[in-house]
Amino acid sequence: TIITATFSEDVVAASVNNSSCTLYENGAAEPVSYELNYNSSTKTVIINPSNNLTQNTTYRVTISTEVEDHAGLTMVSDESWTFTTCDVIPPFLVWDEQKWDESLWQER
Repeated sequence: TIITATFSEDVVAASVNNSSCTLYENGAAEPVSYELNYNSSTKTVIINPSNNLTQNTTYRVTISTEVEDHAGLTMVSDESWTFTTCDVIPPFLVWDEQKWDESLWQER
């Protein structure tokens, strides 16, 4: 699961860090472990959790007023939102014609 947030303008990359952008399981005291990146060409912060998020669980993301633009201005207040993961993560199929094996499929 990758979480993204897009700013309306380019911000100072150094101000986008694990202090200014956080991910918590709702109600938890400690943040979820994650990798954080900022893409200045798309003005997008990318939060990539280190482990799979727990199924059917609510998480909270916060972007704080520590993030600043190139004029030195910050947001007026923190921006937070929550999301809930699904009960079951659906399987996916990666297609590789070089490794196709007909024996892996069966009729239903």
